[in-house]
Amino acid sequence: MLQHFRITGSARHLPAGIITSEELDARLGLPAGTTFARTGVRLRHETRPPENAATMARIVINEALASAGREPRDIDMLIDASLCVQQPIPCNAALIQRELGPAAAGIACVDIHTSCLGFIAALQMANGLFATRAAQRIVIVCSETSLRGVNWNEPDSA
Repeated sequence: MLQHFRITGSARHLPAGIITSEELDARLGLPAGTTFARTGVRLRHETRPPENAATMARIVINEALASAGREPRDIDMLIDASLCVQQPIPCNAALIQRELGPAAAGIACVDIHTSCLGFIAALQMANGLFATRAAQRIVIVCSETSLRGVNWNEPDSA
């Protein structure tokens, strides 16, 4: 596949909340040390109100645009490639667009939910849009809030 793009800006952001493996053990009713022994994970980041997928995406998009010397009004399309859906309708990308404020009005929005491969699928879609000159500048964002969807009554999956 020919590459019809270059990445001009990037950023990352972690949720402010932190939950330790010991706190996970307590939340799940497991003996202390179980989560760390099974996973090797000492802590995880988790969103806590008022933070959500859209607010985190706004932070990272603004930082990525700044690193590229761009502003929201320079963008043709916003693709959300997150695994987690904030709500069914409107799509995550539309919620993110609203979070970006008036400067983002009119940007085309679309979600690509293809599990862990979302970013790759979004990049392939963007590449096709660039190849056909349907777009010149696209923002792809993944904003995950996976702990919000955990069933805490099922310790093995949680």
